[in-house]
Amino acid sequence: MKQITKLFLLIITAFLIGCSSNSKTDPTNNSTTKKKQVKEEATKEYTGKVKSYEDMIYPRFQFDVVLNNGEEKTFFFYVSNFPEVEKAMSESMLKDREITIKTTKISHPTLINIQFPSDNKTVKLFEDNAPVLADKEHIKIEGKLIEDVELNNDIYEAWIKIKTNNSDTLKLEGLLGVDKKYIGQDAIVTYYNEVKEEVKKVELASQPSPKELAIGKGIKLQTKKIILPLVIAKELYKEILEKFDVEEDQIDEFKNEPYKIFTANEVDLNNDGIPEILITQSGENYWCISHNCPIWIYGKDGNNYKRLLFDISISYEFLQEKVNGYYKFTTIGHGSAAEAYFNIYAFDKTAYKKQKCVKQTYFVDSNGNEISSYGDCD
Repeated sequence: MKQITKLFLLIITAFLIGCSSNSKTDPTNNSTTKKKQVKEEATKEYTGKVKSYEDMIYPRFQFDVVLNNGEEKTFFFYVSNFPEVEKAMSESMLKDREITIKTTKISHPTLINIQFPSDNKTVKLFEDNAPVLADKEHIKIEGKLIEDVELNNDIYEAWIKIKTNNSDTLKLEGLLGVDKKYIGQDAIVTYYNEVKEEVKKVELASQPSPKELAIGKGIKLQTKKIILPLVIAKELYKEILEKFDVEEDQIDEFKNEPYKIFTANEVDLNNDGIPEILITQSGENYWCISHNCPIWIYGKDGNNYKRLLFDISISYEFLQEKVNGYYKFTTIGHGSAAEAYFNIYAFDKTAYKKQKCVKQTYFVDSNGNEISSYGDCD
């Protein structure tokens, strides 16, 4: 029993000595490196409607949002980090749009001053009585200055890096512009942790784009590249000689193998398991050298093939909506550097017929964003 009591007293004594020793340590004036972890606090979520937004230093923007509780809050973030937001801005579809912004408060190590014992020199970013330092814990570390950087390529950033005595690298916000001779020299750095609310995630309520409203929602369909059936290839070979500005000697070498001047892809446009054939020019043989070139769709008709669509375009797109069991289809034609034309086709039980034509016009706003407007073709 006496041995147990003695052991218990030894443990208590050791604990009290340890506490006394720790209480004498000044956490802000360590002779060795003190590492302070950057702290990330709980995420907050705000939902409301975009009232306005302003280009600060592109792509950093100031967003004013009227929250659902009636309060107004301002957020700053780089729109390039959130492609959905950047796209909505370019299409003028952001104002009054419902938006959810998730933020996190993060502590950033921010420089106060740096001392160089070799010259007994101190370079200060803040004076000791600066209001920003009120009630802030001053943290000191020892190490070597390894970097002093200023970036001002539209987005201003500045920092120094210290290689601490325990071989960690610490990046501190703030620019001193110290003499380059101090790079690699011993330094004692004083800093504090500044808490900032940073935007981590932005979500926009779903809303059709102007293009979707005017043309319809695009869809990707599975396609399979094939060799164009010879019977169709011969028909189209003859057609391009008769109807297009193509000399026979341009394509004469393909007379016996006309499928080589076309690109053909199978695509099931009505989900019946029997694919249709989408045909354009071959990229290896430039018999069509204009921006707008022929495009055909053929379908099976028993043992034969039947033409379902013909148009002139630079590209095409399948649309999500179906008519008479077939996906709608749009061809895209080039008008000028600022104009494009969408011919929208729907199936009328025997072939694709053009429903309407939509004209897309481009212009650039004051922020350099490309804006598109849509209307009926002239």
